[in-house]
Amino acid sequence: MVLRFLSCQSWLIGLGLVILITSCDSGSKTEPVSSEESLNSQKPDARTIYVVNCSSCHGEDGTLGASQAADLSKSKLSDVEILKMINKGNDKGMMPYEEILSLQERKAIVEFVKSLRK
Repeated sequence: MVLRFLSCQSWLIGLGLVILITSCDSGSKTEPVSSEESLNSQKPDARTIYVVNCSSCHGEDGTLGASQAADLSKSKLSDVEILKMINKGNDKGMMPYEEILSLQERKAIVEFVKSLRK
């Protein structure tokens, strides 16, 4: 009796998987995306990346200064210097993001940081 129940249960699980897999194909065809459209659709949202990764110390407007974080509204660093800081961190406690964020995301943060300058 137990064997029959397990066999029936396995059969029902298998049937459920088949239904699930076949229902995932909606039958719609996707159109190819041009390389220009692909690049535009993959552009990271710099503000969101900044808020998630940087605002806890720098604040949403760059002026918080928690844990000795620099006031980004007063930053005079070049693009290369900002990117290096994001990549490598510093000895004041900023962690390196080189292996956490993609290069595209890090470059987006560079532009966002520059937009915080007063």
